[in-house]
Formats: sequence, structure tokens, C-alpha cells
Amino acid sequence: MKARCPHCKSSSRVNDSLVGRPFICPECKATFTVEPSPRCPRCNGELDWDVVLCVHCGFHLARGEAMAEASLPLPPPPPPPSVQLLGWLFGMAPGLFRPLNVLLFLLFAAAGVAIAGLAVMMFRLGLFFETLYLGSFAMLVYAQGAAFLFLPQLHMLKSAFAEIEGDSWSGYLVVLFTPPLLLIVGMVLYGRFHGQT
Repeated sequence: MKARCPHCKSSSRVNDSLVGRPFICPECKATFTVEPSPRCPRCNGELDWDVVLCVHCGFHLARGEAMAEASLPLPPPPPPPSVQLLGWLFGMAPGLFRPLNVLLFLLFAAAGVAIAGLAVMMFRLGLFFETLYLGSFAMLVYAQGAAFLFLPQLHMLKSAFAEIEGDSWSGYLVVLFTPPLLLIVGMVLYGRFHGQT
């Protein structure tokens, strides 16, 4: 759905779950409460702000009557698959489309990988408790970085867990747990092949 800033009148595509919640306008940086998109009283189709004619059923909102079928505008063609994919990605991970969010994710991910590398070194030295502490800290740093991708605004990890909803949770969990699982599998395989030689 689209949220409309009452201050600068710009529209932003947001998740339906943000209705009734505060939102920071990406254009003017003003905070406002997300209102539901207007709907046609005849067909209940979602409308853009400031429209007079419903493109779904032809209902004229100002006159309160349906227009003749011949005068209805043709519905727009469906967007190409690449645009649909980008729309799906934006709905699930809006931070991917904000350079600051992506930069912070990369910084936190790099820090998490560096700390995980130290944990692997500790593991090879047989320091298991240190490995556990460093591995947990690496996971926490990486979790914070991944949270930046799944929200349109920057949140600390605690508030990010309260804000991430719907499909974004699934994507977040996949992005969060795939690298540690690959690391564990790699360590197990390395141990098996290294132990055989």
C-alpha cells in the first residue's frame, strides 16, 4: 500500500502492517502516522490519493455514480517480472533500497565475519568457552546488520525484533542463520578431511 506524507504530500510504498504506526517520510524526514489507503466505496479497490475515478470499476467518487463502461480507462498492463521481483524484494526487505542501510549491513557483516574468524582460531586452539563467547558475539553483530536490511528505517536490534513482521521475518531468519550453518558445516567437513590426512 502507499502511505502519503501529510507534510510534503509525497507517497511511499509501505507494508500494510505499518497502518496506525509512526513512519518517517523519506523525502522531508517528518514523522507521521500511516493511514490506510483510500478505497472505492463500490468495489473496495485500493485507490491512489487525490483520484476522482476508480480504475477498477469506473465509480466516480465526486458524483457518486458509475460511469459508462466505454469511458473507463483500460487497466494498466502487468509489470514485467523483473519489476515484480523488485516489488517483492522491496516489500520483504526495504532496507536493500536504502544506501545507508546497505552500508551498515556490510559493515556489521564484515565485523561479524572478523569476530567469527577469531572464534574459529580459538576453536582450533581448543579454547571452547572463548569460542562460544566470540561466536555468540559475532552472531549478535551480524544479526544487527541483517536487521538493517529488513526495515526501511534504522533500528537497534531490540526494536527491530518488534518491527519486523510478515514475510520480512522469513527473509530475516534465512539471512541470519544461513552463514552460521554454512560455517558449522564447513568446520565439520574440514575436521573430517583434515583428520583423515
